[in-house]
Amino acid sequence: MTTQSASSICWTPLKRLLIYRLKRHLVRLIEIVGEAAGRVSAEGLSKYRSIPWIQIIGMRNRLIHGYDNIDFGILYKTITEDLPPLVAELEKILQTEQKKR
Repeated sequence: MTTQSASSICWTPLKRLLIYRLKRHLVRLIEIVGEAAGRVSAEGLSKYRSIPWIQIIGMRNRLIHGYDNIDFGILYKTITEDLPPLVAELEKILQTEQKKR
């Protein structure tokens, strides 16, 4: 049995696989967020108008139904720029709602 040193291994296929899997996981993350937004009651939608519910649900639908034509630049921008403030706002909402109980 021959052993290869790390320097002699071609890492390109592994890198491609890792990038592919990362992209799939990021898509799934946004799908889950959109699915959860779609389950918010009409009361919740109107009560928390600062959350872009329609856009969140729309992005989920676009990813689910247009999976063969995903713009990963938009997905990356959404995850890096839009998701952190959304999470912060949702955390505030959860804290407010928990205090009411």
